[in-house]
Amino acid sequence: LFIANAAAVNLRMKKENSSLLDENKVMQAEISQRFRQEGVPFVCRCRWYYSVFYPTDKLDFVVCAAILFLCVFLIPFIVTRFIDSVGVKILVWILIAAFFAGLYFLIKAWTQKGNRLDEIIKARSSILKIAENRSRIKKINRNIKADPDESQYNLSEYDYMVDTARKECDEIKARRDEAVKYFEEKESVEIRTKMENEYAAVLEDLDKDIRQLQNELDERNAGFKAAVDESAVYAAALGDKYYKAEKIDELIGIISEGRAENIGQALETLTNKKAGTWQKTEEAETKEEE
Repeated sequence: LFIANAAAVNLRMKKENSSLLDENKVMQAEISQRFRQEGVPFVCRCRWYYSVFYPTDKLDFVVCAAILFLCVFLIPFIVTRFIDSVGVKILVWILIAAFFAGLYFLIKAWTQKGNRLDEIIKARSSILKIAENRSRIKKINRNIKADPDESQYNLSEYDYMVDTARKECDEIKARRDEAVKYFEEKESVEIRTKMENEYAAVLEDLDKDIRQLQNELDERNAGFKAAVDESAVYAAALGDKYYKAEKIDELIGIISEGRAENIGQALETLTNKKAGTWQKTEEAETKEEE
């Protein structure tokens, strides 16, 4: 529908602009033929050429003022802004303005020499008419595109096709919703019931296994907690000095050898052993000094 609408709008623009387009083609052909015979440069076919060299309306004078501002002020200002010397800056400014002035008169002399001036003057009205027609064409096209009335484009056939496609989509969606509802309310329940009946024994065995594993996990967690609590008791009894792997091994060795019956006696034996070792070491050092 969008493509058809765009094609209809383009066809309408061509029809309403046909007279202006044909008029421009005829005038352009005549100008090209005369300019080709007299050797008039192609630049003379541009609208801005007549705005600069033969201004007539307000737009032409605006274009002339803009070009004059560009050539005499803006460009010299940009070029001379990096020059520190005031005298050199004024000289460069004058040279740039003189360059553009000379270029203006050079183009004018080049395009108007011989019999070219007569052809340029004759073509002037046609060039302005072509530019005016182009402006009118743009305005007509804008109005056509902004026109909300599409009844003149004969798009009823496409509207019917769009409505038919929309109805088919609605029917497909309704059938889909009905199928989903039927499955959720009936078939899914039947499937769930069938699965539960067929695999009831398997599910029961799985539940037993899960409960057994959970019990074993609880027992292990309880044992781990008891071990942690017992470890905390031993840590409090031994202290930081003896709650080390090598010290605990020594205490276990003392109990295994029968020199102690419990951790307290083993700790006392280990303490006395260390004290005796220190005393013997001190006596040996005293004898060596004597």
